[in-house]
Amino acid sequence: MVYADLPPGQQPLDWSTRINILLGAAKGLEYLHSKAPPVINRDVKCENILLGEGYHPKLSDFGLARLGPTGDIPMFQPELRIQQGIVQQRI
Repeated sequence: MVYADLPPGQQPLDWSTRINILLGAAKGLEYLHSKAPPVINRDVKCENILLGEGYHPKLSDFGLARLGPTGDIPMFQPELRIQQGIVQQRI
């Protein structure tokens, strides 16, 4: 939430709470990346981190998520895209 968007009388979150939200989101990403195959959320931004009770962060919006590389493919190359299991070269 941007300071200009705060309702009158409401204070911004303190730094300790902000750091805890950050650490919780990082733990969520670490969990997703540790699966086999890893899940890669390619749209992590503030708007996609929802806050639950006690400011517990929850990752959302996996519309751009992909299963991570497996086998002999160590990474995704930016010039390639994956659609329905077929790798196609961009023109």
